[in-house]
Amino acid sequence: MVFLPTAREAGFCAALFRQMASLGTPVFEIHSKRSQPQRTVTSEQFRLCSSGILFSSDVSARGMDYPDVTFVLQMGNPPDRAQYLHRLGRTARAGREGAGLLLLCDYEGYWLPKIGDLPVTQVPAPPLDAARAVVSAALLKLHAAEPAVFMMAYRAWLGANKGRLKELGWSAAELVRRANDMVTRVLLCPAVPALDEKTIMSMGLRKVPGIVAAPPGVKLQQ
Repeated sequence: MVFLPTAREAGFCAALFRQMASLGTPVFEIHSKRSQPQRTVTSEQFRLCSSGILFSSDVSARGMDYPDVTFVLQMGNPPDRAQYLHRLGRTARAGREGAGLLLLCDYEGYWLPKIGDLPVTQVPAPPLDAARAVVSAALLKLHAAEPAVFMMAYRAWLGANKGRLKELGWSAAELVRRANDMVTRVLLCPAVPALDEKTIMSMGLRKVPGIVAAPPGVKLQQ
């Protein structure tokens, strides 16, 4: 199981991994942007499969029993210590073995003291050259197949991190700069995605350098 901070980021990663058909592993997603019937079907499919990857927001962190989950990956710091433990508790259930990994960017290290009393071992990042080539190829395929998911992931990342500027030590301008760098340099978008005026206003990012507003009358996917 892979937990991400927002529904849109979970959906984006699921879409990206589906482009990596060579992995040969079924990919599932559960989050608030899926209806309850869709989530129920996906949950049962994941529970019954012999191998698979489930990308999820925190809707799966509690009350979901997947007895054979062997590994939990948490991408980005959880909202709090309790949620970290609930997510991790999706593996190693009923006497079975399991493992967990918390994957943080350098700027998220401020969160580690929250679990400083737990038996957590910090490990360096492995060599990523081969993985970058695979991911870059999948990103290009995803740009052609589902271009809207990049804007939605960008918007979700901005919104999630706007709420923790104090902890990160960033200004709004730094937030936008990092988001724009991420979406163009890492996700290979040819340009910074435009946001509708309502979203920009609700995030408090109006007139922040780097924000691109969609032309009036243009309706963006929510």
